[in-house]
Amino acid sequence: MRFDLNAHWTFKMEGHLTDGVALCLPKHNLDDAGVPVFARRWSLFGAKMTYNF
Repeated sequence: MRFDLNAHWTFKMEGHLTDGVALCLPKHNLDDAGVPVFARRWSLFGAKMTYNF
């Protein structure tokens, strides 16, 4: 979704449901014991505020 708040400010939100672990690095997916664990199905939500001049 995109919201143009005025001529300069834009607010964007997006979401994804993902099935897979391609390009997920093991060093960023460690459990408490330090063992790599990958969740096959995961979700992502992003929000961004932009100022254009």
